[in-house]
Amino acid sequence: MSDIFNKSTSIIVQSAADAVFDEVQLSESERTDKAIKIVRTALDKAHAGAMAIREAKPLHNLLTEYKRQDAIALIHKFVKKYSKFINATTPITGRWVINEKDYYADKTNEFIKNDVKFTIFIIYFAAITEEGVKMAITKALKPVFGVAKEMLKTNSGGM
Repeated sequence: MSDIFNKSTSIIVQSAADAVFDEVQLSESERTDKAIKIVRTALDKAHAGAMAIREAKPLHNLLTEYKRQDAIALIHKFVKKYSKFINATTPITGRWVINEKDYYADKTNEFIKNDVKFTIFIIYFAAITEEGVKMAITKALKPVFGVAKEMLKTNSGGM
């Protein structure tokens, strides 16, 4: 699983940088669709994938059965939850949190739908990033605790 995850993480970072956001000829919606596909592919291979996919389900439903006020409410809910992550990934995504109560008042439905898609991407990207951090920490700590296991074999491990 670790190797699959490491390869998936590399795919995400490289693909997001090379294939998604550098393709300026694509519309914002097309870039977001591509980013979702890249992250979802990696997420499907990660343990955290099922939770993120479940969390994003109401957003996916909005793409097929669009209701403007529901979309805005869900975007606000997830932006509140993921605001630090969104702002931390601004160099990759070019997006940041704007805290304005009526931000969507003059926005088109297409604009809002794209923000629904971007919110799905953020949920997936946050999950895969969190999983990657866990894997990196586990990999870094394995040698340390491998030594600890050897110490326990020769000592009672008590203090």
